[in-house]
Amino acid sequence: MKQIQAISIWINGSYLIAKQFALHINYDNLIDTAIFYYSLNTEEGNKVTDGNISMTGADYLSWNGSNDYAWEWAAKTLGLTII
Repeated sequence: MKQIQAISIWINGSYLIAKQFALHINYDNLIDTAIFYYSLNTEEGNKVTDGNISMTGADYLSWNGSNDYAWEWAAKTLGLTII
């Protein structure tokens, strides 16, 4: 879990503030695709939103398997700032 710059998300008629970012790899074919599950959570750890993102193409080929690269790529893909 990483701390992120607070982001306001509209959910069911109100704004919720996410301050935590969780990321888990669901699938990696070890050739050209990895799929990650992410969740954005409140400061207390309650899930605000979640989903899946796919790393393919040049992003996948540039990935050296490190966690840091995956975190930074996912944050950039989702428009988040890790703090």
